[in-house]
Amino acid sequence: YLDVQRKLASEFGFHVIDKTLADAKATKADADKKITVLPGRVQELKDKQASLDKAQSKAEADLATYQAKNKDLLAQFNAAKSNLDKLTAKLNDLNSAKSKAESAVAES
Repeated sequence: YLDVQRKLASEFGFHVIDKTLADAKATKADADKKITVLPGRVQELKDKQASLDKAQSKAEADLATYQAKNKDLLAQFNAAKSNLDKLTAKLNDLNSAKSKAESAVAES
């Protein structure tokens, strides 16, 4: 009976342990590779951060300029609309006066 147990242990148990150990070694090797690459990747990201900060500052400045320009354009549009409304009112008054004058001439 002990021989059977030893045989089963050697056939199954040790193979499982050997496979687990091999998997652990492979996992450790993979982790070691990642750890080796990681500092370079961190530095690469730090290097890119400066250009991203610069791009963000430029985008914010461009947006502020765009908003200021559009604010001026909106003010100019509102002033032009107001002038158009005044001119339309004057034109309506003139048309009304013309109609009255034509009526007065037709009556005489």
